[in-house]
Amino acid sequence: MLLLTDRAQDLDASLKGLVREGLLGCVFSMLCVLFFFRNVRSTLLIAVTIPISLLATTQNNIYRAFQKNAYILFNGTH
Repeated sequence: MLLLTDRAQDLDASLKGLVREGLLGCVFSMLCVLFFFRNVRSTLLIAVTIPISLLATTQNNIYRAFQKNAYILFNGTH
């Protein structure tokens, strides 16, 4: 097997950019909530619930994709 191109560095840079933009989005959403509600408690609640909901959604999508792949593998149909 001959390796023509190595895209690992591009992929690594892309993932780092995705994480950076996600963190910036979280910070800016917290600042907006703090600006509009002027309540630190509401801001902290949003700061905790946004990452939890994103992780739960990601886990659910991974689990559903695994179920679909297993179903296709064992049944042979979509």
